[in-house]
Amino acid sequence: MRRIWAVAAAAMIAMSLTITITKPAEAGIRQYMICWMTPSGVGDCAWLPRNYHLPWAAKPYCDANHRCNRGRVKFALTHRRIAYLRRYVDTSSMFPTHTATIYAPGR
Repeated sequence: MRRIWAVAAAAMIAMSLTITITKPAEAGIRQYMICWMTPSGVGDCAWLPRNYHLPWAAKPYCDANHRCNRGRVKFALTHRRIAYLRRYVDTSSMFPTHTATIYAPGR
């Protein structure tokens, strides 16, 4: 009976390690950073919450080995996008036609 419990416990540990290792890298990310160019030519940045959602941009990610295949997502700002971003950050220095980039920070 002890052998059965030992084998079951070992299997559970192995499975939990596999799930932990293969889980999306987003699990270790606390916040995302968004940076954009202001009209004066100076960059400005702000932190986005981990659970942000922008329908026009996929979330950037880094894998468990800290490789960032899509570690940043770049897009053009429009009036509608700026209004949507207002939910998460101060958009007073954002202007349409400028670009913004969202970065997935390392762990």
